[in-house]
Amino acid sequence: MDRLLAGQQLIPGQELVSLRDWFRLALGSDGSVAVYRTLTRYSSLLAPASGTGATLVMQGDGNFVAYGANGAYWATGTDGHPGAYVVMQDDGNLVVYGPNNVALWASNTVQDMAALVVHTRDSRGYTYNQTSESLKEFARALPCFLAMQWPGYTTGIVEDRINGEPVVIQWWKGWCQNFLGFLPASPLPGGVGGEVGVYRRIPGKARPASLPFLPPLVAGDLLSRIAHLTDEDLWWPAPDLGAEIEFKLINPVTGTEFFSGEKQRGYWLAKWMDDQSFAQYRRDVGIINPTMPEWFPGNSRTPADPSDFIMQFTVNGKIYPSLPPGLPVPRAQGLCPITGVSRARDTLDIFAAPAGVVRTAGWKPAFNDGWHGGWDIAGPRLPGGTSIQVVSRSTDKLDIFAADETGRILTAAWEPGFTDGWHGWHAIRDGRAAPGAVVSAASRSADKLDVFVTGTDGQVYTAAWEPGFTDGWHGWWPIAGVSVPQGAPIQVAVSRLDTLSLFCTAIDGRVMTSSWSPVQATWAPWTQVLDGRAAPGAPVTAVSSAPGQIDLFVTGLDGRAYTARQPARRRGGAPWSGWVAIGDARLPQGAPINAVSRSRGKLDIFATDLMGRVISAAWSPEGAQGWKGWWQIAGGQALPGAAVAAVSRAPDKLDIFVTGIDGIATTAAWEPSFGGAWHGWWKIPGF
Repeated sequence: MDRLLAGQQLIPGQELVSLRDWFRLALGSDGSVAVYRTLTRYSSLLAPASGTGATLVMQGDGNFVAYGANGAYWATGTDGHPGAYVVMQDDGNLVVYGPNNVALWASNTVQDMAALVVHTRDSRGYTYNQTSESLKEFARALPCFLAMQWPGYTTGIVEDRINGEPVVIQWWKGWCQNFLGFLPASPLPGGVGGEVGVYRRIPGKARPASLPFLPPLVAGDLLSRIAHLTDEDLWWPAPDLGAEIEFKLINPVTGTEFFSGEKQRGYWLAKWMDDQSFAQYRRDVGIINPTMPEWFPGNSRTPADPSDFIMQFTVNGKIYPSLPPGLPVPRAQGLCPITGVSRARDTLDIFAAPAGVVRTAGWKPAFNDGWHGGWDIAGPRLPGGTSIQVVSRSTDKLDIFAADETGRILTAAWEPGFTDGWHGWHAIRDGRAAPGAVVSAASRSADKLDVFVTGTDGQVYTAAWEPGFTDGWHGWWPIAGVSVPQGAPIQVAVSRLDTLSLFCTAIDGRVMTSSWSPVQATWAPWTQVLDGRAAPGAPVTAVSSAPGQIDLFVTGLDGRAYTARQPARRRGGAPWSGWVAIGDARLPQGAPINAVSRSRGKLDIFATDLMGRVISAAWSPEGAQGWKGWWQIAGGQALPGAAVAAVSRAPDKLDIFVTGIDGIATTAAWEPSFGGAWHGWWKIPGF
């Protein structure tokens, strides 16, 4: 009940509960009287402890009084108003009203219930973000789905029954970006932590047509995603079940509790340590070997990937299996990257591995019926969503590379003379990497191949092939001097004939580079590109738009796109300039920014922002104002951070590819004759 009428009372252990259970008035066993917020358990003390045996009485004369063994010790002083009553309100205020419903007294403990974020602090001094009661109310209109995840923030579901009814329990853990923090009027929570929600499938339930409580951009994105999923892929909040949810996160390195999400009744428990406190937590926990730097593999007492924290959760007292580090994460189809190449003028080939098997499709102007494919390239199983790297080492020749489920590094090849189709797969010597690791490849001159991968020890390795190697591939050789997260991509650029430049984001977040040319006996030492930093392992895209010139692109720690340039070397000149932020687009940390040069000196870059919009920006030497953009491409949508492959099949022609929200590959195209507008999006059959 939310009120006491004349003659009613509370005894220790009893509470007044506001209508929505947002606040409670409690009489403690020690006689203390307090109003507390149900969500946070934070209280405002109205009366101090007075000993055992206390009662709270709404007297007939209108006074609300606390009595102890020695008589009254606290009162509202509202006597003289017979028939008054006291109410615990949903705004946090405890109010005594007269019989005419006019307020006589208030605790003045009102809180801002319109805020979407609740901030708390624990005894260690760490601060947290939680979803507020109003945000939970808003979100009741929205379904959840497995694709609601992004790099560093993983999710999964458990099918179970509550009160005999089938439910879907969805969990998340890792680093949740405060992805609407750039909208001052509507900040959302975020940080390192987790969520557990209780949902149900409701076949035929109408999807929401509008979300007026959210900014239009956000509302449009969510509505677009929901519209493309089936009833089986959606589950809706089940607050009526009144589930009691709690969780805790365990540091897998130390085996100690990171923090807990205290028990809440409802459908959704979410709590994150904010980024500043998490940085302090890392410092407080420290390192294992003080003679080594924190970034050295295995030396930090905090997991390098926040999604590696172990989650333990309970619903209605039932303990569910722990979610350990290294848990295979269900891949959202929309995160399956597509790679593309042009092996001859106006010819396109694309590759992906959405279900663990490499699939390809092709297009050329002679195909009056559009794309041909997709054909499966038979071979060993790959982790679903593996990025297939492709290179054309000379006209009409294709070589593809990947790491299979066991970590073997494999290659397959095709050329018109292969009447029996693709040849391979062949293991590249005894090379090993994390399953599904990116195996980057380049052709530094006709019919020469170089590949690069992060090994299981965090070092960068390379191997090479050319027709004169009658014994097959040569390598693997380590390129020592940098530590990279397992599976992280090593980007390679060829800015001049027979030269190679490598780029990666090290385990400490520094953007690093090394290079090789035939005049060097060994690879150049790894060095940081200016002061560039990004999320550990974040992809660094490199493209050469003119001989000797390299432009780099990476998503920074603030979610903005950054670029740096190495001009064609001139004696005495500085090797790099930058980093410069490009526009105001916001991307998920670690999101790829793919780039292409469609003609000499011109650059186009592509990404999917936090709202899932497929966007582009451009630079040309004719422009005096630097980068232009970002622009959304023909209304294109994908999952936030999804890779957008870009290919220039002829001068000043652009083709891009992305896996849509519905898991189907789509493409769009641009050329000057289109009058400045992109054409598309077209679905690619069988892909």
